[in-house]
Amino acid sequence: MLHRNFFARDSSAMTPWGALICHMQLKCRRADYATAIKFYQENDIPIWKFATAGHFEGGDFNIIEPGRVLIGYCGERSEKEGSEQVAEFVRAEGWEAVVAPISREFVHMDGLIVPLAEKLAVACIDAMEPWLVDIVKGWGIEIVDVSYAEAKNLGVNLVALGDGKVLSMAGAKDLNAKMRALGFEVYDPDMSMFTLGGGGVHCLSQALCREDAPQSA
Repeated sequence: MLHRNFFARDSSAMTPWGALICHMQLKCRRADYATAIKFYQENDIPIWKFATAGHFEGGDFNIIEPGRVLIGYCGERSEKEGSEQVAEFVRAEGWEAVVAPISREFVHMDGLIVPLAEKLAVACIDAMEPWLVDIVKGWGIEIVDVSYAEAKNLGVNLVALGDGKVLSMAGAKDLNAKMRALGFEVYDPDMSMFTLGGGGVHCLSQALCREDAPQSA
């Protein structure tokens, strides 16, 4: 039984070119790729690439905006070799990819920074490499700063739903207040049973390739 496969963000990552199948390092999750491949095949979703050069997990594949991806590694989950390979895949498609180390206590890049809206992201600046913060700001992206304490409790790990709506978590009280002050509608269920397992709402979700919804008459 793949008992942690509900953290769908790890075993694959969705890209504009199809799914990236990841190579997970935790022994209890090394078979997760099998169900990910089966799911994409059964739903006619194209598979783009396979991470093979080293361990790589989907939480470290972070599209900040179209054309720009941040790719992380902490060594205990994604490894530098795997992250560099994935970055080369992205660059070959004409997109910009930046590879950066992260502290193992944040596990993946989506524990440090997540896009919130166009040219806006939430991030724990104190936990990021200063040069990486400079790159993000150089892209013209404003940052809603998240405290180190909230980020360690997966506060950054939210999902932007679009149209000014955000799926967050009850534990990120200060961040939720900041986002509401910016005019966002914030949904904040109690996710403590999941964060104890090492993941938040972003880890629990996975983007899919979908056909455009038909326009109503």
